[in-house]
Amino acid sequence: MGYNSMLSKYPLSATATVLEDAAVCFIPAEQFFELLKTEPKFSMKVLETSAINWNKATKLITILAQKTAKQRLSEMLLWLKEIFGLDQDDCLDIKLSREELANMIGSSTEALIRLLSELKKDRLIGFEGERLRLLDVHGLIMLADLMD
Repeated sequence: MGYNSMLSKYPLSATATVLEDAAVCFIPAEQFFELLKTEPKFSMKVLETSAINWNKATKLITILAQKTAKQRLSEMLLWLKEIFGLDQDDCLDIKLSREELANMIGSSTEALIRLLSELKKDRLIGFEGERLRLLDVHGLIMLADLMD
């Protein structure tokens, strides 16, 4: 996190919150640039990571521009399942507020709540208290238009 800002010389426009205990490392810009100059493997890894992030950003822009909010929510729920997995009750194994989830799909909290109600009515998702259960993964895949 932050290497794009160092490379572009623009201020970092993001923040991060750890979800569990973590170690944080700070590398001063001077050391970072020295590593780029003297370590080819490091330079290639930074370049590769930048290209991967560029591809992800391009895909996200396309998704935000071309998919409906309901499709974006379905795709986000599937992504959260892939990244964080499911707990023993088949609920997403991550705790996110409605506001955080709305921000992730580029929507308002109120619109997100309506979308969650629609997905629940369609029996694609359910709730166990505050936890979100994916009831029909295939249905979410179809709704998100992820099938070829």
